[in-house]
This record gives sequence, C-alpha cells and structure tokens, in this order.
Amino acid sequence: MKLDATPQGKPVYEKLGFMSEYDIERWMFNRTETKNAVENGPVLTEDVLRIDRKIFGADRSGLLRSLAKEAPHLVLVERQGGEITGYSFGRLGSRADHMGPWVARNKNVAERLLNLFLLRSSRELIFVDCLRLNPWAVQLVRARGFELSRSLTRMLRGTNRHAGQPELLCASLGPEFG
Repeated sequence: MKLDATPQGKPVYEKLGFMSEYDIERWMFNRTETKNAVENGPVLTEDVLRIDRKIFGADRSGLLRSLAKEAPHLVLVERQGGEITGYSFGRLGSRADHMGPWVARNKNVAERLLNLFLLRSSRELIFVDCLRLNPWAVQLVRARGFELSRSLTRMLRGTNRHAGQPELLCASLGPEFG
C-alpha cells in the first residue's frame, strides 16, 4: 500500500507502519506572459506505455491514454536512435497546467522536455511535482523561475513489490494520481 503524506500526516502514518519511499515537492511557475504554441504531440505508442510500467512500477496505461486524449499537445516523447530517452504528459487542471509524469534518462533530455512543455502550455500557472531523488529535476525547474509550493512524502506499508525506477522519474503525475 502506498500514499502521499503531508509533513503533518507523515508521523501519523509512521505510527501505522508506513515507511518513507521518497520525497515529492510541488513547484509552481506563475508567468505573466504565455506563448500559445499549441500543437499536437506525438501519437501515444505502446512502447511509451511499456517503459512507463517499468519505471513507475505499475500499469497506468488507461490513465496515460486518458491524459493523451484530453491534452494531446502536452504529450512529449524524446527518442534517440529509435530508443525512447524520455517522455512527459500534462493535464489541464482547474487552476493550472500540470506537468507529469516527466521521465528522462539524462539531464539534457529532461531539460528539452521541460522547455517544450513550457512552450506548449498556454496557462499562466504551471505545477510540477518533482521527486527529490532525481538528480536534475529540481535544479531545472528552479533555474526557470519555479518556486517551491509544498512537500509530500511517498510512503509505503508492507513489501514494495512495485518499486519501479523512481530515480528516472523527474515528476509524478500528482499526489491524487501517482
């Protein structure tokens, strides 16, 4: 069992046998100007869904298909020599565009995906829920003027049979989705 705990809730869940898996920070960017360079992203392919299962540790293909249908212009896939080196999705929230999941095999790919997301998003407010254990995500959003909004801890209880590869996950989809 996994959940995302606030700093106030973390001690409560620890008493119930939950352990910390990793920390998540919501970063927000409030820009005064938006560039509306909306164009559809690539067609969502089965290889992206297969890689996401491995990295996230669970099958969320239905959710990702739904995101691609609702905001196709925010689906981004980076390839090098035919191999997927990164991808990201976005969703249109009630207050802001949300970037996530955001996955990259290296900093350069992560940076290209973030920059392209910022170009394709048409909202003034953008949220990104970065994983602290990722070596470049927080550094990249901070360099673009994002500000820290809140912190959460992904916690688990029991055996972590679906650990995935969170070190490749720059940002989660959001605490309400995983």
